[in-house]
Formats: sequence, C-alpha cells, structure tokens
Amino acid sequence: MYRLGILLMLVVIAGCSKKDSDPPQPRAFSFNSHSVDGESDPSFTYEAVSLQPVITFSFSDKVKESSVTSGIVMKENGSTDVPYTFTLEDDNTTVVLSPSARLKGFTHYGISLSNGIVSEADQELSLPLSVSMTTGMDSTDKFPRISDD
Repeated sequence: MYRLGILLMLVVIAGCSKKDSDPPQPRAFSFNSHSVDGESDPSFTYEAVSLQPVITFSFSDKVKESSVTSGIVMKENGSTDVPYTFTLEDDNTTVVLSPSARLKGFTHYGISLSNGIVSEADQELSLPLSVSMTTGMDSTDKFPRISDD
C-alpha cells in the first residue's frame, strides 16, 4: 500500500510539472485595407481614376521600408513598369504611393503586392493581391487656348 501511495504521488508530481511549451507563433503579416483616391472597392477594380492617384495599402504589422519597392509593382497595360514614390504612415503600417509622373488617360494600370513586401519582423505577406485601375479622361490643354479677341 505504501508503494502504491508513493507511485500515485510521483504520477501527480509528474503531471503537474511545467513542460517546455512551444514559443508563440508570430501572427501572420497580412493586408488589411486599401483605397484609390480615398475610395475602397472590394473587387479591387477602379474605373475613371485620376491621373495623379493616391493609393494606400494598410497592413497588420509594420512594413519594412526597404521591401516596398520590390514587393509593390505598378505596371501600365501589364507590361511597362510605372515608377512611383511612397511614404509610410500610421506607425509604418500603411504604405501611401503615388505615380512619379501623371498617368495617361484611358489607360489600364495594375498594382501587384507580392510576398516580397515583408514586415519589420521579416514575415512575408501572407496573401499576394492585385489592384486594377483604368484612368479617366485627361482634361489638360493640349494646345494653347485661342482667345475670343
């Protein structure tokens, strides 16, 4: 009986001992929201976009600044790279980008976010995505105005 009591105590003590648990997994680095000229479309498709749009992407964690240019690509008609400038806002969780030059009127542009964009914790974007935009009419004067005089 004495041995049974000792055995029972050992089982209880072993069951109560602390076990090394796996370290907590970091949360996934993911896309939260986006907008083009202040408008957000769940289909990621925009028509009649201004020729100087402001595009924002918000993420679940801080973005590593050095990864933005390799992780976000803007193309004209799917083939020609469009240079852009960007800033980080909201404690580096939001990327705000604008084309470096005016876009062409009635032209299709695509913006792709790949897993090349990473968080400051070096986590890749969990789900790549694409935004499609078509610009509207370019209403700037192409020729000098003729006066009524």
